[in-house]
Order: sequence, then structure tokens, then C-alpha cells
Amino acid sequence: MHAMGVPLVNFLPVVCDITKEAEVATLPKIVAKRWPECGVDVLINNAGMSRNDASLFDGNIGSWVEMLSTNVLGTCMMTRAVVQDMKRRGTYGHIINMIGLSGHRIPDGPQGGGFYAATKSAVKTITEGLRQEARGAGLPLRVSGISPGVVETEFFAVRAFGDAEATRKATSAFKCLQPVDVADAVMWCLSCPDHMEVNDIIVRPTEQLI
Repeated sequence: MHAMGVPLVNFLPVVCDITKEAEVATLPKIVAKRWPECGVDVLINNAGMSRNDASLFDGNIGSWVEMLSTNVLGTCMMTRAVVQDMKRRGTYGHIINMIGLSGHRIPDGPQGGGFYAATKSAVKTITEGLRQEARGAGLPLRVSGISPGVVETEFFAVRAFGDAEATRKATSAFKCLQPVDVADAVMWCLSCPDHMEVNDIIVRPTEQLI
């Protein structure tokens, strides 16, 4: 954004653990303190993670809790905090959830990937549920989901608990999407006219099979 001419003074980095309700609740207040009379107009729920020890046969329960807390509850708590802030101001913006292709299918079920896919399926359902709640309440909140395939980020290192070889294997089979590719999809959702709501974008690397 700075390269696009946005002054650095317009940035406000805040460290937040989205699995902690108290930390999430303070975010809109921090924004309002920095920019009085303003609030959160756009929320991109991008925080998400996986673990490779989450088999449904003998998985690590701690990893299950970690994924649920981050991918599902974190997304819901952030959404609630921002919607309440929008309600307070009477101004409704745009919420974008990163669903991912795993919200549409299970790519590695035999290898124990079913639990992670279940959390992303939940995010897909939550995204549509939020849209329907907004319509039912007659509110102009726009809700979008973005479902990327393999993106070259730290996701695979986190999934493999820092195993460099496992990370390399996950991202070296073909040219992966880059973070900027997903950012472009976000910008397209945000730039659509008010009467248009993009509900889900599925985007894969050209060589990705499933």
C-alpha cells in the first residue's frame, strides 16, 4: 500500500491473538482511539492454520483445538467485534473470509487432512450464514469468501511444525499462487459497485490438479 502512495501514517499495526476474546474485543477500540469518529470498514479474516498431526484416527487433540480456535472461533469473534462496531456507527462495510479450497473438498483425507478441511468447511458455512443474517436484518453489509489453492506462504511450514523438507515438497511440485495473487482477488471484491456482492472466488495454480 505504501508503494501505491498511501502514507505510512495511515497504517496502524496491532498485535492480536484472535483466539483470545479479550484481545479481539479491544481492536475496534484501538482503531477508534487512533482515528476518532471512525471505525473498521473492512475485515479480512485471513488467519488460519493447519497441523499435520491431526488424523481422525489418532490425532493430537491439541492440534484440533488449535485449528478450531484459530480457523473457526477466531473468525467468528473477529466478525462479531467488527459487526458490532459497524452497528455502533450505523455504517456497514465489507467482510471477506479466506475459505480456501479445503472448504470445498478434502485434498488429503487419507493422510489425515479431514479435520483441517472440516474447519474450512465451517468457515464456508459461516460466510454464507453471515450473508443471510445481513440480508435478513436488511443491512447493506457485503460478505465475500475467497478460496485459494496452494499459495506459497508460511502455511506449510506451520503445518509441518517447521520441517523444511516437508515444506519444500508442498510448494515445489508446480508454480504456486503468490500472496499478491490473493490480494488482487481481495481488491476486486472491494472494488465492485455497491449493488454487487462477490460471494466466493475459487482460484488455483494452473497446474494444480484438485
